[in-house]
Amino acid sequence: WDWGEPFVNPHIYDMIAYAKTKHVKAISSTNGHLFAQPDHAEALVRSGLDSIIFAIDGVTQGSYERYRQGGDLETALEGVRQVVAAKRRLGSALPIVNFRFIVMDHNEDEIPAVRVLARDLGVDALTFKTLNHCMRDPYKDASAGPAEEFAPRQARYQRFRTDAEGRRIRRRDNPCKHL
Repeated sequence: WDWGEPFVNPHIYDMIAYAKTKHVKAISSTNGHLFAQPDHAEALVRSGLDSIIFAIDGVTQGSYERYRQGGDLETALEGVRQVVAAKRRLGSALPIVNFRFIVMDHNEDEIPAVRVLARDLGVDALTFKTLNHCMRDPYKDASAGPAEEFAPRQARYQRFRTDAEGRRIRRRDNPCKHL
């Protein structure tokens, strides 16, 4: 996954199950909308997926849709609920359900509320991600600038700092884990 919803692929559950027969660890990310349908939630659990990240970046519809344009928070949350319920119904420890929250300017004040929400949903993990706030692809354009509209205010939630010459530098306490 990267810039899309992997679960719109009609063969995704078969693909995951096949990967598992080859002992491949399978992790994916979703916006959660499809899993509001119980048949998708059950198919996900039965596929053997190791971990699923639900990308939900707000605790109100207003903050959620600011970044997830066109998304519906309640539908995404229902997707989480359905997967958690399917795991319980099928007696499965997998997939590990990770509620992922990208911290941005408009939602960083919601962190205490998202902790409560994640606990109430019964997810296995809650992770906070710093925003890779680039207007352009940083791997193709070294001069990519921040999208100030989304950049968090607090330095601890910022992935990059700016040096005296205006260059973006990755914070030492936030190394890239996917080289």
